[in-house]
Amino acid sequence: MDPFTAIAILAAHLLCSGALFVAIARRVRSSDETLDWAIAAFCFGTAFLGRVVLGLGRDGPVALATDALMLVATLLFARGMTKLAGRPWPLRHLLVVAVLLVTAHVAVALIGGQLARFVTINALLGVLYLLLAYLSWRPVMLHACHEQQRLPLAICAAMVAILGVASLARAAHIGANGVASVFGGPGAAAYFALSALVAVLLVFGMLWVVFERLNGELAELASHDALTRVFNRNGLQLALRRHFAARPPTPLTLLLVDLDHFKSVNDKHGHASGDLLIRAVADCIAQACRGSDFVARFGGEEFLVGCGTDQIAVAEQLAQRICTRIAALRVPLPHGDTLTCTVSVGISTTVFSFADWELASNQADQALYRAKSGGRNQWIRFDPDGGGFAASAAVSAT
Repeated sequence: MDPFTAIAILAAHLLCSGALFVAIARRVRSSDETLDWAIAAFCFGTAFLGRVVLGLGRDGPVALATDALMLVATLLFARGMTKLAGRPWPLRHLLVVAVLLVTAHVAVALIGGQLARFVTINALLGVLYLLLAYLSWRPVMLHACHEQQRLPLAICAAMVAILGVASLARAAHIGANGVASVFGGPGAAAYFALSALVAVLLVFGMLWVVFERLNGELAELASHDALTRVFNRNGLQLALRRHFAARPPTPLTLLLVDLDHFKSVNDKHGHASGDLLIRAVADCIAQACRGSDFVARFGGEEFLVGCGTDQIAVAEQLAQRICTRIAALRVPLPHGDTLTCTVSVGISTTVFSFADWELASNQADQALYRAKSGGRNQWIRFDPDGGGFAASAAVSAT
């Protein structure tokens, strides 16, 4: 493939890819990295288009501007990758680095001439490509991305690393063979063919990363409650099946937690304040649980807690911990008021199979009813061998 054709294909591909990333960024607010990738693709595409229009091998201010666009584009691709790892580069830092690199490159080109310009731009791009490869691999290494994103990120890292090494080798080759080797000879043809291939695969890899992320978010939305982020009914089923799939089966005790007098909160402060309270209570319950426990929103203001134990004392301690922490909870409201609340908790007997979880849920519901009718702000344990229900423990609100 001759350099002119390869660069023209790169320009068209990157400009179209930028438009595609823009379309994704406008429709998916959570994929912030796609906007950086869109701008980067436009910058790269514009730079290659400028070289095609200007003519390969031409020098001057426009040629230096295309070099600057390529440096900025690579930094933007890198910034997008840092967002995947949860540690995005601040925009001001990126601008400072971009200004320093562009200034240094322009100074070298003005002082050293055309040969120095081509050597420098290839060397800088080679280093930035290797940095981009590292940042693509970093979320995989740190387990900072969805499991399904690891393969496409690894592929992106490998492809960009190859291009980085090739760019550094190209800089050395140009320095040894002169300006004529920039766009002429088998080395130039091979480099531009590799660049075209990497650009195509890299964009596909990035799209793969975005779609896997969206799939993961959709799966989470299907199994988690939108308000509280704990399991919903679907997620509860998955958690129960996963829990009882262990061999040997892990025993499970269920706790049904219900907010006391929640209707009065909605009536007095409005449903938005009620949502704030429910979210705060869900966080409080989740923090009170152990790593082997799970929480699901079971109804409007009801939560079902799965306590993985056959020791009833452990379940009782969890219920006590939940009651105590929620009684001490203070939820500030935007207009200055503070919400407080208590909960009642019903505890089931221990079950050992998925088929029995609904029985345990009914037992917890009966115990919860007793806790409500007995004064609220307490837990009660269902005990079929002790007359139906065990003694309850009241909790003092502080």
